[in-house]
Amino acid sequence: MKNTRLFSLILALFLSGTSTASLDVLDADEQDSELKVKNRKVVFSNLDDLVLNNLFSRLSIRDLSSLSRTCHTLYNSILDNGAIAKVWFSRLSSGQQTQFKSRAEDLSEEELRAWIDQFAGKAQLADEMSALKKKGAKYFPHVLFHTVSGLMTKCSKLKLDHIANLADDLGNVKLSADGRHVVITSYNHADSHLQYPNFKETKTTIWGVDTDGELYEKLTFVRKDNLQVHAFSDNGSYIVAQDIDGCGISILSQGTAGQWIDKTPIILDERLSSNSPCVINITFNSDSAHLFINCGANKLLVWSLGMDGRWSQTGLILMKERVSKLFSSADGSHLVIRCLYINGVNFWSKNNRGEWAISKTFTGVNKNSDISGVSSNMRHVVVTSHNGTKIFSQRTSEEWIGQTVSAWSSTTANFSDDNCHVVLACTDYSIRVCSLGKNKKWIKKAVVDIPRSSVHNHNLFNKSSFSADGRYIIVISNNNTRAKTFKFIAEDNSSDKKTVKHKYCIIL
Repeated sequence: MKNTRLFSLILALFLSGTSTASLDVLDADEQDSELKVKNRKVVFSNLDDLVLNNLFSRLSIRDLSSLSRTCHTLYNSILDNGAIAKVWFSRLSSGQQTQFKSRAEDLSEEELRAWIDQFAGKAQLADEMSALKKKGAKYFPHVLFHTVSGLMTKCSKLKLDHIANLADDLGNVKLSADGRHVVITSYNHADSHLQYPNFKETKTTIWGVDTDGELYEKLTFVRKDNLQVHAFSDNGSYIVAQDIDGCGISILSQGTAGQWIDKTPIILDERLSSNSPCVINITFNSDSAHLFINCGANKLLVWSLGMDGRWSQTGLILMKERVSKLFSSADGSHLVIRCLYINGVNFWSKNNRGEWAISKTFTGVNKNSDISGVSSNMRHVVVTSHNGTKIFSQRTSEEWIGQTVSAWSSTTANFSDDNCHVVLACTDYSIRVCSLGKNKKWIKKAVVDIPRSSVHNHNLFNKSSFSADGRYIIVISNNNTRAKTFKFIAEDNSSDKKTVKHKYCIIL
C-alpha cells in the first residue's frame, strides 16, 4: 500500500455507499488513481461531484492535503471542489458561517480585488477569486475566507507606516466589522473659549473607509443629550448609543440609501444608586441579531431583532453580583460573564425554550486577574494580570491549557472571526498580534511599539480590535483624545521572502 491517506479516502467512500464492499487491490500512479472492487476497475475520474463531495467531507484537512499530493486527478478534484476550504469552513459555528457568507455576497469587485491585492504577487489569485464569485459558486465564501486566513497566517512581521491624522476630542470610537465604517463620538467645542469640552453636547461622525484604507466623512450629526456610541453591529447596519444620564438607549439603523435613522428608543430604569448609570456596557453578537445590555442593577437584558425589523426584549439574566465583563458567541446563544468579587467566570447557554443557564465554569481567573478577551467560538480565553497575559485554550471539556503571550498585562484582546488571530493592546505601549499555529500554539507575529510622543499625554491603550475580515485593527488610547490612521507592511513567511502589504486602520 503506497499511501495510507489514500486508503482512508477509499474506506470513506465505501463506508458511505457500500458497507459490504470488498477492497482487493489498490493502485496509484502519477496520472490517475484506480482500485479494483470485485474484479472491476473504478477510476476516480469517473466519479461524479456528489460522490466526491461526500467522500472529501469525511476527511480531515491533513488527509485532504496528503491526498492532493498523490496524483494529478485527486489534486484537481480537491482543488475544483474547494474541499479543504469546505472542511475548514465547517469547523466554524453556524453564526460565523452565516456571517462570512453574508460578507462574501456583499463584496464588490473593487473591494474583493483590493483585499486580495494587499498580498504582493497575488494578482492571479485575485483574478481566480473574482472569476469564482462571478461563477456563482456556492463555496466561494469558503474558499475566500480560508485563503485569506492562510495568507494572514504566513505574515510574520509588521512595520508601522503613518498615513494620516484625525484630530478630535474623542468620546468613543467604533469600527464596523466589515471595515467599511468608523463612527467617532466627540465632545463638541461649541464655544472656542472653553478650556474643556462641552459634555452636554456631542458630535457623532460616521466615516467611510475606501479600498485604499483612507477615511472620508459620510455623516455628522450633533446631539444635545450627549449621545455616546457604545457598539457597532458586525454587519455595519446598526449603531447603539446611550444618552448622558445612562438610561436612554438609541438603536440607529442604516437605511437603504445610506442614511442613519434613530429607529428604536429604549428607556431603562435600573440604577444601583442615584449616581450610577443604568447601563454599564452594550454588546452585539456577531450576526448582529442580538443585543446584550449590561444594567447596573445586576441585570443582563437580551434584545433581539425580529422578522419585522423591530427590536424587542427576549431575555433577562439575573446575576448575584454586578457584571464587569461580557462576551458573546457568534450566534448569540452562549455568553461568558465575569462578575465583580467572584473568582472564575461562568459560561451561560440558552436552551431550546429560550432560558439561560450556566453550562460550565472557567477557574483560571481570580481576584488578582481579569479577562481581556474571549474568542467567538468560546474556546480561547485571554487572562491578564500584573504577571503578564496568557491565552487559555480548551482542549477537552474539562481541560484548559494556558500559554503566556506577553510579559505585560493587556487592556483588551480581540480575536479575528476565524479565531486564528488575536490583537492585544498591552500596557507597554505596544500592539501585539498572535496567530494560532498548526501545533495549537500561539505564535507572535507582530509587536508594534507606538512612540509615546504619538500618544497624547503618554496614555496607555485601553481598546483594540480586529475587523472581521482581518484587514483593519483599531486601537484607542485611554484619554480618547487623538486619532491617527496607519498602515502596516508585512513580510511573507515563505522562502522567497516576498513583501506582503496589509492596510490597517488604527485609531489612537
